[in-house]
Amino acid sequence: MIFEFKSSVKIYDTDAAGVLFFGHQFRLVQDAYEAFLGSKGFPLVNFLDKVSYIVPVVHAETNYRTPLRASDKITIKLSIRKVGTTSFALGHEIYKAGGELAGDGHTVHVCIDKASGSKIPLPQELYDIFGPV
Repeated sequence: MIFEFKSSVKIYDTDAAGVLFFGHQFRLVQDAYEAFLGSKGFPLVNFLDKVSYIVPVVHAETNYRTPLRASDKITIKLSIRKVGTTSFALGHEIYKAGGELAGDGHTVHVCIDKASGSKIPLPQELYDIFGPV
């Protein structure tokens, strides 16, 4: 594990059945990812206006292990699964307050030059954050 993020499920995260809407699990994981980057002195806004590259998610996968409901306290644990030349993969686990695993999965991020749209090697500042595993 490289980072732990505490949050809670909001009512707008739930569906008509009162459980976490499936797509919002990714939003919760994204919140943890952004907090992790910020903790490393590299807020996500840097990708928008301070660097010449972006790091989009090109693959995302998640499993639902137990329902989450509005106001549930959760802990999201991020881990680095793999660091390649142009990409990295992050794992995530979402736990309910009592420690029960509610969901897990991973995302793959690829470094892309903003101007050309081509894959490029991970810049040193990202390698310092994510690699080597």
